[in-house]
Amino acid sequence: MKSTIICQMCKETIENGLAYTNGIKSAHVDVDANEITVKYKANKISETEVKEAITELGYAAGEMPANQEAYDKLDACCKKGGGCD
Repeated sequence: MKSTIICQMCKETIENGLAYTNGIKSAHVDVDANEITVKYKANKISETEVKEAITELGYAAGEMPANQEAYDKLDACCKKGGGCD
């Protein structure tokens, strides 16, 4: 799914955050393609719950916008107009 990924720190935040979410087997973030690929156990967690977990980390998940409070806590480089190099 598409997301609001900007840099390597975004990748680490999402992959590490989802690693401890019950039902998620793996998460891979492609910064260049601005996409998140998640493998999950459908009997443990729904696609909507996966998206909600991503938004709770401060990032958009497909059509779901980022949780504003979580977004506000992200490092400046992970916000729109930012960019870690």
